[in-house]
Amino acid sequence: MINSSLKYLKQLYRNDTLNPWAHDSLITLLENENGLTEKYQLVFEYIGMGNWSAANNLMTSLSSSYSMNLQKQEVYTDMQGLTDVLFDLHQTNTSIYNLSETQKTTLYGLADNSQNIAGAIARNILIQVEGYEYTEPVILPENSLKSGNIVFDLPDIRNFTPEYVNIYPNPALNYIIIELNKGNATGAIVNLFNNNGKMLRSVNIPAQQQNYVLGLKDIPSGMYIIEVEYDGKTLGSKKFTVIK
Repeated sequence: MINSSLKYLKQLYRNDTLNPWAHDSLITLLENENGLTEKYQLVFEYIGMGNWSAANNLMTSLSSSYSMNLQKQEVYTDMQGLTDVLFDLHQTNTSIYNLSETQKTTLYGLADNSQNIAGAIARNILIQVEGYEYTEPVILPENSLKSGNIVFDLPDIRNFTPEYVNIYPNPALNYIIIELNKGNATGAIVNLFNNNGKMLRSVNIPAQQQNYVLGLKDIPSGMYIIEVEYDGKTLGSKKFTVIK
């Protein structure tokens, strides 16, 4: 019951782009939760806010603040590798479209070998900037009819919602990740609008791809709307803010 309430509150605060207190409430909620999942979410919220110092300090503190088994240590190591790349890009004022060979190697290592949050985000970045090809695994129930093992749970950073479309980070800096919480057998179309309804960009999400990284390096600060079309119909839309 507590976990369900926590997920509902996080969803409520993330999706509320009208009330200025909603994002502050989300930050306070995550800061007061003790789970590693919430701390990883908080890292990316800080990054989305441009508070890189807080994000770096939090990531650094986690290894000494939490007792981790082997699995949790592997996730932490992968998260550290991913955030190190993001921190380096920020410190050198470099776009994700200008990754160094070392940064690419790190991301490819995560994308190819990590079935966790960091691996999923690394794949999303490489799909956008390198044309990385990846087919998400299909998880089937076990013969006992119990739920099958989850390979990775990308919504640990931004939980899947009952809605068809989710985006993060919000506020955003140089990119947003778009999640399609629905089958994508034939491909989808993502349209980017400004707050006045003018279309700024339209891109295709290939068939079978559930996540897409949309670059925002040429998009100024302001409020924007993402609209996703699927099979000729509007699948859903989300508002988000760009801060630079």
